[in-house]
Amino acid sequence: VWVTARKHNLISACMFWPGSAALIGATRPNYYFPFNGAISESDRVSEVVSWLSLPNGRPHFITLYFELIDGIGHLYGPSSQTLVNSIEIMDDHLGRLMNAIDKLGLSGIIDIIIVSDHGMAEMSRDRVIFLDNVIDLGKVEVISWSPVLEIVPDSGHHEMVYSQLQAAHDHLQVFEKHSTKKNWHFSNHQRITPIVGVADIGWAISTRDFYSSHPKAFLGGAHGYDPHEPAMHGVFIAAGPSFISGASLKSVERIQLYELLCHLLSIQPELNDGNLEVWANILAK
Repeated sequence: VWVTARKHNLISACMFWPGSAALIGATRPNYYFPFNGAISESDRVSEVVSWLSLPNGRPHFITLYFELIDGIGHLYGPSSQTLVNSIEIMDDHLGRLMNAIDKLGLSGIIDIIIVSDHGMAEMSRDRVIFLDNVIDLGKVEVISWSPVLEIVPDSGHHEMVYSQLQAAHDHLQVFEKHSTKKNWHFSNHQRITPIVGVADIGWAISTRDFYSSHPKAFLGGAHGYDPHEPAMHGVFIAAGPSFISGASLKSVERIQLYELLCHLLSIQPELNDGNLEVWANILAK
């Protein structure tokens, strides 16, 4: 989005966002910071407020990223009181941002969108699939463990490993690279492993040694499961002059955000797989 904005001579600023420090099409945001988790949520909000306060060069598009809730969710799970407490903390920070926008007299011209990149599922040490019970780990390279299992079998062992994994567990779906579910769009890239497994929601994949030596593992939350599972859905909250107050819509795919943001910025989007029409019920005419 910030690359497209810059192509249209708009000013963009990123107070952290995955990829914002990367050079994309020879372009970066006008203002950005390489990610640094030591910078507090409060200081991040202050930086955004300083951008909004610029007499000249105020950004047209700003991103603000917080990883607090994700980290707490992984450690304590999505149903924990600790997570509720962290949400209250984030609510305070967002409230401070909203108050600053109001004091700057910008409430009537700024659209604010709050999104999360995924949901979170509750894990349990009673829902673990032990890979070493099923295959010889000496005959494979495990690239990724859980909940998405990515495996490169040694030469000559593909069929055996694939067959063993298919019969491994009722809560593990296993695919060869080119036969994964079409709606995952996860089958053609060179970095995708020959065998891909996906645990059912709330299940994890491990070895018995890791399980026994990490007694606190699998007690929090996890994501990365099938994106069509409701627990994996993120949030979308929007407010501002471009939106109908009180309107709601059904779940939409995250790829649709690019079209929406380009529409709000009044710029021409690049070729993409989104469709602005999915937002019609919430956009003010």
